[in-house]
Amino acid sequence: MIHPSHFFEPVEGFIRTHPGVCQVAVLNQLALNAGCPTEDVDSIVNGVLSDLLQISIAPQNKNLSVINPIGLQEPDTRINPTIDELVEILIKQFEGITKERASKLIDFLINKGVFECDPTSGMLFLKTRLRNRLPISLS
Repeated sequence: MIHPSHFFEPVEGFIRTHPGVCQVAVLNQLALNAGCPTEDVDSIVNGVLSDLLQISIAPQNKNLSVINPIGLQEPDTRINPTIDELVEILIKQFEGITKERASKLIDFLINKGVFECDPTSGMLFLKTRLRNRLPISLS
């Protein structure tokens, strides 16, 4: 049996090497080509998107700089969008993702305690992280 993390690799690699807009259909096909069962493709792509969101959203006590993997300081470019802004970001960056799917993924992350929504500003903050490469079913 192939571990689900094996299906994440080609999808993550494609997104990393193709900055800008990615088509969800291409991401789906990459997972299928890696041997992912058809019924699990959406949960793998959702998991990849979840991992990306978790590294893109800043905590409430955001630093002005972060230490990169080689030990150098660089500006902290993480963001704190509202739910609606994050839905729009996902729709623009991942062609073919529906507003409903993007909203469900963000709601899932809020319900799991990953993101916290400030009641005054509506901004999202990273509260905790899920483990990487976690398949996420939204049905």
